[in-house]
Amino acid sequence: MLFRSGFPLEEENRHKVYRYMVPLYTTEECLQCHGAKGYKVGDVLGGISVTVPLEEAEDYMSLNKIILVSSACMIVILVMATLYFFIKKLVINPLRKIGDLANHIGRGDFDYRSDLRSGDELEHLAHEFNDMARKLKRSYSHLESKTRELERKNKEIESLVSVVSHDLKAPLVSIGGFASLLEKTMKDSIPPKGKNFLDLIKKNTIRMEEVIQDILSLCSVGKIIEFYEDVESQDIVKEAIKICQVELEKKGIKLKVEGD
Repeated sequence: MLFRSGFPLEEENRHKVYRYMVPLYTTEECLQCHGAKGYKVGDVLGGISVTVPLEEAEDYMSLNKIILVSSACMIVILVMATLYFFIKKLVINPLRKIGDLANHIGRGDFDYRSDLRSGDELEHLAHEFNDMARKLKRSYSHLESKTRELERKNKEIESLVSVVSHDLKAPLVSIGGFASLLEKTMKDSIPPKGKNFLDLIKKNTIRMEEVIQDILSLCSVGKIIEFYEDVESQDIVKEAIKICQVELEKKGIKLKVEGD
């Protein structure tokens, strides 16, 4: 028997159903029993009808949709969780380690090292930070050594200047004392020009003592308190001329300062 099918949508007892119907056709084998009844090959002997309720089918389809949507959501969640795990392992954690290394270097802890082993550019970056920490440590140690050496040399210079200034002040005090003594004992017999020379000797002696004291202050590195004040440039020029007065007279130079 041959089967031919169709799926019409019908309504049965106010319920929609799928109706499956196929006709039964006569074949050579059928004529052995039904040939006496006048059937020929190809005649319709009957049919088969199968009815499927639509509500039940729709319930199954709805269930399949729910299962499909739930499966899709689970797959999305699983994919997102997997991506987060790999991103955290391959990106976030390495960056956090590099950030910790940078913070330690920023605080001056040059002995801290990163043990990052990610096999990518981040590991290379961590190695560069480690190398930078080692170089900074060597530079810092070298700087500390130079600083200690500089402090030692400054102390030696300060001590030397102190001794030299003491040795220089002694003859200056003697020169100033003898100039004052000469002025007192021979004040009546000294000509005006000689008095002027004695006055210059005393002033230059005082000036020299001030210069020595300024050198001592300059050598006291870290102890100098800088301050600024307004001065008259004309007074400075006049003082310089007085200091050089003997040399100017010997060479026949005359200076005249006008205005400011």
